[in-house]
Amino acid sequence: YMTLSHRWGENHDAQMELTLENMASLQQGVETTSLSSTYRDAITTTRRLGVGFLWIDSLCIIQNEKRDWQLQSAAMGMIYRNSFLNISSAVDALDCGMFVVRDPSRVEVFPVRNSEFQHSNTPSLALMPWDLWSRNVNLALLNKRGWVLQERILSPRVLHFTEE
Repeated sequence: YMTLSHRWGENHDAQMELTLENMASLQQGVETTSLSSTYRDAITTTRRLGVGFLWIDSLCIIQNEKRDWQLQSAAMGMIYRNSFLNISSAVDALDCGMFVVRDPSRVEVFPVRNSEFQHSNTPSLALMPWDLWSRNVNLALLNKRGWVLQERILSPRVLHFTEE
């Protein structure tokens, strides 16, 4: 399974979340069109990487049930540590999704000669200026959430989606 780090929107009520009242209906299935763009993009990423499950806090923790929230929050370390990969949605605009249009001139791709890439179809490496990483990852609004530090540190891998 993979996990998702994301910002909850200001209009918290409009976001789909698991509650005692809707648990039975959500267990029957959810139309992807009813999910936020961020959730849909995270699901697409999970599927394209060949992973079967995606753990999203607002859909996996009963939000209006104190006992479940306490149990799940106590298990967060284990959840992130045992995941295949954490998707970090560090796009500052809420619910524009993670697959935003980016300026390709900001990334340089060049060929790499390395024995590890001998059998690869794409023996190249993409580099970007340090200021892009700092501004888009380290200084992203997402990283102002206390939980995100734990999610970044404990996850074995993090795939960052940013505005640039």
